[in-house]
Amino acid sequence: MTVARTPHVDRDHFRNVVGCFATGVAILTSRGVQARAGMTVSALTSLSLDPPMVLVCVNRSVPTERSIAEAGTFCLNILGEGQEQLALQFARPSDDKFTGVRTHEGVLGNPVLTDALASIECEVSDTVQAGSHSIFIGRALDAQAREGLPLTYFRGGFGGLTLDRFNQVYQRLRDMILAREIDGNDDIDVPQLARRLDVEPAAVLAGLSTLRREGLVTSTDYGHRVAPFTVDDAAEAFEARAIIETGIADLTVGSVTGENLAVLDQLCSELCGFILNDEFTDFDAYLAANDRFHRFLVGLSGNRRAIAQYEALAMPTIMAQSFGKTRKSSSQFVDVHKRIVDGYQQRDLDAVKTAMRQYAVLATERARELLTSHGGSV
Repeated sequence: MTVARTPHVDRDHFRNVVGCFATGVAILTSRGVQARAGMTVSALTSLSLDPPMVLVCVNRSVPTERSIAEAGTFCLNILGEGQEQLALQFARPSDDKFTGVRTHEGVLGNPVLTDALASIECEVSDTVQAGSHSIFIGRALDAQAREGLPLTYFRGGFGGLTLDRFNQVYQRLRDMILAREIDGNDDIDVPQLARRLDVEPAAVLAGLSTLRREGLVTSTDYGHRVAPFTVDDAAEAFEARAIIETGIADLTVGSVTGENLAVLDQLCSELCGFILNDEFTDFDAYLAANDRFHRFLVGLSGNRRAIAQYEALAMPTIMAQSFGKTRKSSSQFVDVHKRIVDGYQQRDLDAVKTAMRQYAVLATERARELLTSHGGSV
């Protein structure tokens, strides 16, 4: 007999998942019978244009919920970029959250934050109880806005619409992983790493999410870990690429058009240009140029399944994991690529296939040298 299982998502995991949804940030204010109240909220949305209505979710345990229930009105003060501290001030318990904050009285008697990006005063038209929260549906009776960009909330942190800072943190994390500066044996300590980089934990989590999609990081039951990578992994990947490419060479050497040969030669020159005196002049640029060259080789087949097989290898990630951030390279990598192109130009199938296989051997040996110096894995 099959026993039905009830799906379950625990509180912390659910918070992490829904944190992937970036939202705006507002301070919800109201004036109850005894005093004014306010709190930072992100669970809000416009509900209707005709009539103009909004919806906001408030935990029933907080004073602001009781204040709204008493007054029957509230004001949504939408925050702009640079108002993180204001959001934090209203997110923390305090006897008077309005200390030092410029306000004025709105048309419904609610405290309106004078410096907010926008404000919407509402009369409560309906209240719904759901879980631990009250859902207030309000009809907008007054709305004001000024020029500016909104403050956003993403994965537990505040920021602007621009994601430059997340991209910068992602690149720093990627460099650290490739330079073997993050221990691959334990889960990544996000708060500790955030302190080390002097950024908020949300930026670290966003960077780790991107690195997970690239294959450099894996998810665990408790967080993230650097993806395991061994010499055998490198060897299998480089051999698989050689198998695909030599098979394609059987079909294409001798039939490639002059135009495609010229493109292949140009792509070869580009990637070789990033190796000088046995060093990479720009490793990331080399990886990109190398990938363009080999994608073009595989694409000469015109076979979608063969192209998909090559894509599945994720060679840029494999090469990044294999070589790390080292500057050391070899003129042999330049020579072997040139021999692949020369073989195509001379219609010499044996020369092309020999060069392809030799490249796999060279790349594997270089990966072995680097990986064994770091304990055999990234």
